Amino acid sequence: MKALLNTARNLLRCNAMSKNLLIASLLLVSGNAALAAEATTSASAGNGIGRMPTAAATADYVGDRGFTRSEATSGPISTARGVALGVDEDGLSLSISNAIAPQHGPALATNYNLSVGRDGRVSSSAGIAIADGPVHREARTSGGTATTANGGGATSIAEGTSDRFGTVRTHSITNDTGPRRATPGISPARRAANGRFAVADSGVRGLRRGVIAPRRSF
Repeated sequence: MKALLNTARNLLRCNAMSKNLLIASLLLVSGNAALAAEATTSASAGNGIGRMPTAAATADYVGDRGFTRSEATSGPISTARGVALGVDEDGLSLSISNAIAPQHGPALATNYNLSVGRDGRVSSSAGIAIADGPVHREARTSGGTATTANGGGATSIAEGTSDRFGTVRTHSITNDTGPRRATPGISPARRAANGRFAVADSGVRGLRRGVIAPRRSF
């Protein structure tokens, strides 16, 4: 655990609307949120010609034992990053967000979340946003994960903006694998089929925002 904490430290505030959306998503996927351990992070960075560079990051953890760290620096190369990690009786929760936006070149933001329940249930999600434009661009990402006695879940949000000559691309992925059970005679491939897998991808132009598609289970 000490090595994991050190790694998360080395990896080292989205706006109110995005934060509220993230909290609402976690309430939906976690079920009994009152007893949940939740880790959430966000990061955004923007830059361009004739625009003030921006950078912001958040990191929050609610649970028994954990830590959070966030930092953001705006300038010729704007950067932001946040990490939240914690452990309680229901399992482990980890969330990491990063963003970078140079004065010349695309802005990039990434998010990764992982929860491992005490019953072996694993939920993860990841998101990425790439915004490019000749005048200005900004990339934002946020996400979180929760563990409860009844399971857990993870979610990622990726979005961005650019000038009318630019483009914004977002991509997200969610994976939910059920509890591990020793079941003789069932192949690993068949066991893997019990997991749920969802992918969303969106490419937009100008000032539009990337939107994550509804999750599909199959």
